[in-house]
Amino acid sequence: FFAHSGGVTSVLNHIAASVIRQAQLSHNIDRIYVGKNGILGALNNELYDVTNFNEAQLQSLTQTPASAFGSCRYKLKCPVKQADEFQKIIQTFKQHNINAFIYNGGNDSQDTTLKLHTYANQQQHPLLCIGIPKTIDNDLPMVDCCPGYGSAAKYIATSALECSLDVLSMSQSSTKLFIMEVMGRHAGWLAAASAMAYHTSGIGPHLILLPEVTYDANKVPQATQACVAKYGYCVIVASEGICDSEGQLISQQQSFDAFGHAQLGGVAPIIAKQIHQATQLK
Repeated sequence: FFAHSGGVTSVLNHIAASVIRQAQLSHNIDRIYVGKNGILGALNNELYDVTNFNEAQLQSLTQTPASAFGSCRYKLKCPVKQADEFQKIIQTFKQHNINAFIYNGGNDSQDTTLKLHTYANQQQHPLLCIGIPKTIDNDLPMVDCCPGYGSAAKYIATSALECSLDVLSMSQSSTKLFIMEVMGRHAGWLAAASAMAYHTSGIGPHLILLPEVTYDANKVPQATQACVAKYGYCVIVASEGICDSEGQLISQQQSFDAFGHAQLGGVAPIIAKQIHQATQLK
């Protein structure tokens, strides 16, 4: 049983095709299933039988964006206090004679894989659980470069370059400051990727704000002003997870996602307001 989990990237279906192709080569595997919408497929007993996918189908899958089988953001409950979900999953696996669970996702997805592994052992149900890394944040331990990061990094670098050229074109008489906000709760790999767009001629981004570096509301306007004085404009790439000296998220909202993480977003307008108040830059 294979399934996607979390945010989709352009690498997901390539991973699925690779898993299916390798499973087909094994003499120990009779059937290959993919869950519809991630772990929900196991919960709802909704499975795609991909055992007989031919090479043309697999090749087509590698060139299909997002997730052909569907993904999800779903947190399994505590297996000790609320075991009903885990029982449903094991029941589905028993019905289809499934003894291997392969989950493709990020941090929370690996947590799901571990929980299911632990529960299956407690129930003495033979189940091999394997987590395949996938996250654009590039922040999974033991992984040098995580699948999903490369395409996102290229997109951000390209976007930063294009935005820099746009602002440069209008900077003489119009906008001199542009802030591009990117994802990254605790890891600044995505924001840092924008540095690939930097050019020695002065084309931005000029300032990159990372979660790993404390955000100083006084220094950033000064650095912005200095950049405008030197190049005529300033492009800033800011990670959504930047924090102040007390470790508080600059953009934390009052809502939380399915995994209990604070919903982020909106750090760019906050920075823009601070810089405008200090410099009057548009």
